[in-house]
Amino acid sequence: MLLGRERERAAIDHLLHGTRAGVSGGLIITGQPGVGKTTLLSYAREAAKGMRLLGARGFQAESSLPYSALADVLRPLLAWLDRLPEVQAAGLRAAMALAPPSPGDRFKTYAGALSLIAAAAEEGPMLIAVDDAHWLDPASAEALFFVTRRLAAEGVLMLFAARDSTEMPADPAGLPLLSLGGLDHDASIQLLGLSAKAMARPVAEAIYSASAGNPLALIEISSLLTERQRSGHEPLPERLPVGSRLVSAFDPRLAALPEATRTALLLAAAGPEAGMPELRIAGAALSIDAEQALTVAERTGLIDVGETVQFRHPLIRSAVYEGASPDQRRNAHRALASASPVGSSGDRAWHLAAASIEPDEAVAAALDTVGGEQMARSAYASALRAFERAAELSPDVSDRVRRLSNAAVSGLLAGRGNRAIALLDRALPLIAESGAHADAVLLREQIATWVDRPMAAHSSLVDEAGRIETDDPARAAVLLTYACGPCFMAAEIVEAKRTAARALALAERSGVPAVISSAEIALGEALLLHGEPRGQELIRKALASPAGRQADLTHSMEVLYAADFLVYVEDFDIAGLLLENAIRSQRKAGAPALLPYPLSVRSELEFRTGRWIEAYADATEAVELASETGQLSSSTYCHVCLARLEAALGQTAECLSRLALARRLAERFGTNSIPSYTWAIEGFLNVGLENWHAAIECLTIAREEARRREMLEPGVLRWHGDLIEAYLRVGSRGEAEAVLEELEGQAQTTGRLWARVAAGRTQGMMASPENLEGAFEAALALAETAGDPFELARTRLAYGEGLRRLRRRAEARTQLRSAIATFEQLGARPWTQRAERELAATGERLQRRTGTNSRDLTPQEMRVCVAVARGDTNREVATQLFLSLKTVESHLTSAYGKLGLRSRTELARLFAVEPGRAVLATIR
Repeated sequence: MLLGRERERAAIDHLLHGTRAGVSGGLIITGQPGVGKTTLLSYAREAAKGMRLLGARGFQAESSLPYSALADVLRPLLAWLDRLPEVQAAGLRAAMALAPPSPGDRFKTYAGALSLIAAAAEEGPMLIAVDDAHWLDPASAEALFFVTRRLAAEGVLMLFAARDSTEMPADPAGLPLLSLGGLDHDASIQLLGLSAKAMARPVAEAIYSASAGNPLALIEISSLLTERQRSGHEPLPERLPVGSRLVSAFDPRLAALPEATRTALLLAAAGPEAGMPELRIAGAALSIDAEQALTVAERTGLIDVGETVQFRHPLIRSAVYEGASPDQRRNAHRALASASPVGSSGDRAWHLAAASIEPDEAVAAALDTVGGEQMARSAYASALRAFERAAELSPDVSDRVRRLSNAAVSGLLAGRGNRAIALLDRALPLIAESGAHADAVLLREQIATWVDRPMAAHSSLVDEAGRIETDDPARAAVLLTYACGPCFMAAEIVEAKRTAARALALAERSGVPAVISSAEIALGEALLLHGEPRGQELIRKALASPAGRQADLTHSMEVLYAADFLVYVEDFDIAGLLLENAIRSQRKAGAPALLPYPLSVRSELEFRTGRWIEAYADATEAVELASETGQLSSSTYCHVCLARLEAALGQTAECLSRLALARRLAERFGTNSIPSYTWAIEGFLNVGLENWHAAIECLTIAREEARRREMLEPGVLRWHGDLIEAYLRVGSRGEAEAVLEELEGQAQTTGRLWARVAAGRTQGMMASPENLEGAFEAALALAETAGDPFELARTRLAYGEGLRRLRRRAEARTQLRSAIATFEQLGARPWTQRAERELAATGERLQRRTGTNSRDLTPQEMRVCVAVARGDTNREVATQLFLSLKTVESHLTSAYGKLGLRSRTELARLFAVEPGRAVLATIR
């Protein structure tokens, strides 16, 4: 019987009502031990009559067994496995040890779990309740949280109970929390009355006051009192056992048990995965009859004995295990290892490890094998733990180094970069061979670049290269090539150029083609940032070389960096091909962790080429995936790419909030290139809003940063035109001319079309009446060839403004109408409004447009629509976006209603012919 909890029951009832109606949901119930989380889950199960019930429970001793809880949830659903995309089904079979290992990103397993649950839910609503989630194995926790975040229209409710969300084995970010406190006064007194007869009211009040309404504390405090204390005839103890003292309060009860019973309970506490056959064997090894001894404990109400032993509450298990001496615990684990059945090598290895206090190669090798098996199943967090413990037990130094390195790689793949760095720091002093040491430094600093201060990684890589360049120039060149990445992140352009030149010299000395190509790409990127045009040809040459053509275009960060830089220099075709190959490959492999960066770069390309629908879809997906896969540092670039779109679309509050977040993250991680983006974007936002003084303030900071960093490539931040216009609007012509001179110089040096268009447009804005037409016509001719509709429309707007001021109203209207049409098509609302005001000033009466009556499309609906408009089937969209088929169908149906459409054909036509309407539906 559940007493009280009216608010909590109402919340669960509401979620269950939605589940029956086909709406999915999730909730994490948190609270102190004994507060009633499990009881609330039981209430949910009882209230879910007619639903399919699934569940799992976390066990502290099983937290190293990867996917154990996920398997508990999914095992009843295996009949639907054949309905999944093969890449997801393969990952899921491997994770659940139903098939050989399937290499790849762990998220394909998580996507498989989502698809399997969604497929089963087609037959009716489902409740999945997971208790003690704080003790789940990390792979299961991450998978189940991933599934919960991506369920929408399947009719599935995911409930988790955990002690504290901050103690979770994986990040539950984005999931709603319900914090469970103690029972209220009346419910507490009622519970005390049910648990103990003849309790005096003052005693009940004292227990309630001490326990704060914690149900377990209420019951256990009551049971620990004597009958005379409960009746009020004897005083209560000075300090009632609550909180952490409640665990030790079980000690007297345990001490009263026979020694054999305490030993049997210790076996059960140390091996919760063990069944009664194993406990009998382990008991025999310790000279006890475990079954008989456990029967005694069951009669006291401490445990329930079935196929396994269930403690009445986890605190009792803790009291048993913590109350034993270290020798007793080791003996118990040793006995459990001897009793482990065939096929449970992981259990046996971990019990042997828990029993070991000295290095032992046999135990280390067993754990090493476990780690390898878990790596093959993409259970990287569990593999990390196995390799690390194997290293601790390794007598041989070389074995210890190898296992620490494997643990670090596992940590990296599990999204635990700081842990990986710490493991490599333990390994590095043990490595004597120079090549192996350099490889370990490279791995460490590749990780540190993304989770720590990037220039510290640069210094370490350069120092290591200096130590080995004489004897091993190829390896030294690789170190220096990777050292350029931190420079780009920190906007240390001159240092990047110096480092890359040294890398190429060493690479050419080594004669290794692949090393030469990589160094050429790095040097090309540094030269481009420094405003030297030959950098573009160097990148093209490297990519076209045999080594470049054979490069892994889906995983090579230097190739993705090259794509980013090629966007800056308007080499859109090659950049687009590189990005499309990478994104398609990672979607096919089910690897969302590798998607945020290429998606962000592609969104920038799409923004510059006028495909703002696709840009918005890619940028929002990049931000969400970076968050879901724990990429805080690299997410800064994702945020600025989305912020630029928000600025252009008129999402002012969202843009400013995102820019502030990007600055905080950049300061935290030392990614000093990001603030330059944020100030340039905020300046662009204010130009669109005609907040001229605010624009000047932001853009001046961007300009100063560019000067200080010697950022001479105008195509990266593209701030010059905005600052010139803002200066002109406030009457600061001298300052505008100085910036224009700077822009013209960079445009002449680099040949960048955008820079030439922006310079031509601003020249027209400053031209005398007799020269205005010639200046703008030249700028328009350039803009027509640039393939950037927004910049073309800006130029037409400026031209129309100039013509209106000369009272050439008919000609002005032609330019302004054309600008408005493009701005509307893009969804550039602030710019549309500017152009409309200018058109009205010519005397033209604007016709009021009805527009669409749609409600807002969500970013997820927009991504689904973009994929469908490209011709993908619903099943293909579900696989690509890591959604269930039912959610894709629901998003599509919702979007049809909002956009007033009836078919996929109409959707494709809308996105091809009226993209502005689709964009506005997203941002309205």
